[in-house]
Amino acid sequence: MVSRRDIAARAGVSEMTVTRVVTGKGYVSEKTRQLVQKCVDEMSYIPNKIAANLVSRKSNAIAVILPDLTNPYYMQLVEEMISEAKRRGQIVMLFRANEGEINSVLDDIISNRVCGVVNMALFEVPIKYVKQMQAMGMRLVHGGYDDDKFSVRMNYAPAMKRAFELFRRDGRKKVAFIAGFGEHQVEHDSRIRFFREYCKEFGYGEESSPILRGNYPAEKIYVVGRTLADELLREHPDVDAVFCLNDMMAFGAVNCFKGKGLSIPQDMAVVGFDNLQISEYFDPPLTTIAADIKAEAKAYVDYIGGDIEGGVCTLDCELHLRESLRGREDE
Repeated sequence: MVSRRDIAARAGVSEMTVTRVVTGKGYVSEKTRQLVQKCVDEMSYIPNKIAANLVSRKSNAIAVILPDLTNPYYMQLVEEMISEAKRRGQIVMLFRANEGEINSVLDDIISNRVCGVVNMALFEVPIKYVKQMQAMGMRLVHGGYDDDKFSVRMNYAPAMKRAFELFRRDGRKKVAFIAGFGEHQVEHDSRIRFFREYCKEFGYGEESSPILRGNYPAEKIYVVGRTLADELLREHPDVDAVFCLNDMMAFGAVNCFKGKGLSIPQDMAVVGFDNLQISEYFDPPLTTIAADIKAEAKAYVDYIGGDIEGGVCTLDCELHLRESLRGREDE
């Protein structure tokens, strides 16, 4: 790999002069600048940004912790974050972690001296790492605590209420929620809270509307949806409308329902979350609830970049009505 020392030797100048040219900081005569730049171009020099981070103690890298690399939602979000970060001269680094791996993953993140961390995993960042990040000036999103300095929250309420209105309009008798993850996450997820509230409001009954738990992300997300859908049909055969935690679980659930001979949406209405790009091309096209993913990505990058100082960024969600929920009045 070509170094600044190599450039300096070829151009007959000091390394400091090369540094001034490639960083654009400090005075260099126009003649010398052109000479150094010519050597940079001819030798295909690429600046080592990681080394620069170590020297300056500043970073251009944003770390994103994901629980699962098979869910396209995360890839859509990361793609938008990369676009936003690129405008700032920043990069995005991905880390996959389950609860048992989080300590080693956070050690790697901190050793890379990133400027911020977006925790999309389904568990809290251990408090010792939160304090270490704060001491190093790293910005953390979704640490998992009530006193988090910044978080992004989805306002699912209006879109979920609209789905319940359509359930009632179409005469749905019993509704369920395929949550897919464990008890701790279920009790802290706002989608579950709104589900319980609207079950009561629309007369379905909170106690009689099942919430199915699973072991996501230890088990693949599509498989969780299919497995829990099968359990739902065995234990609650009278359910005729279901929410799924996300679109990928909904895909697994729909394929299970169809495999059991049910027609979607005549026999079972299905609603997902995330509005994946492939959801409208699924068979049948999936009704789903989601916020603007570009706005979500921008909020993360803006906070880490210092444009937002803290607080809660709330994003409104929209019901994308497609064939998996459409009733006769939509046809």
